[in-house]
Amino acid sequence: MKVKKVLSKGIISLLVASLILSGTALTTPTANATTTSDAKGKAIDTMLDYYNSQITTIGAQAIFPDVIDSEGVSDDAVLDDEGTAGEITTFGAAVMWKTSKTYKGMEYGAWETVGVRKASKAPGKVKFTFSKKVSTSFSGSIKVGVKKVESVLGFKLNSQKTTSFENSWDCKANVSYKAQLRARYKVYQVKQTKTVMNTWTGQQTVTNYYVKVKKDDSIDVRVI
Repeated sequence: MKVKKVLSKGIISLLVASLILSGTALTTPTANATTTSDAKGKAIDTMLDYYNSQITTIGAQAIFPDVIDSEGVSDDAVLDDEGTAGEITTFGAAVMWKTSKTYKGMEYGAWETVGVRKASKAPGKVKFTFSKKVSTSFSGSIKVGVKKVESVLGFKLNSQKTTSFENSWDCKANVSYKAQLRARYKVYQVKQTKTVMNTWTGQQTVTNYYVKVKKDDSIDVRVI
């Protein structure tokens, strides 16, 4: 299981500010005390490290390797008047399509609270159950057909996965806890390259079309 450092420093800044004002965390300011930017920065980093250290990655999948220059189109492609891949049309133009895929990194959904344990005078344990369905989605224009894009990606564009996870956590006295989860996605870029060659002059016109695909990659959970 891997820990991801992704929590926004802006959110942490607000937390630190509220904690300082309420006097429930950090050192209580005196009349002559000043909070320097360095001290606030260190406090923010400390809280950032703590919140991110609580993240548990559930059900991560392997990265599908990049695919470069897969030629042709699928039988469900919707093409324009210039013809299908490799066809010489009545306008004297040869049309060719090449499709490639590149892994771009991770994206995450917003944190959702799925359970709360109120503060108790005695320490103990709490059990939380997490469950969420995460679905693949895409944006952009598919020119070579869904089947071709899926063959390049190595998975279906309508794939989805439901993940359930249960665990127990130790609880300190007089501390409240909340259980949270978020969706996790692996992001791929599909590049569709259309080359139109004038068969009389040899001149080529190249146009690229892109599709962004967010592949379902299960969930992250934390108890804070």
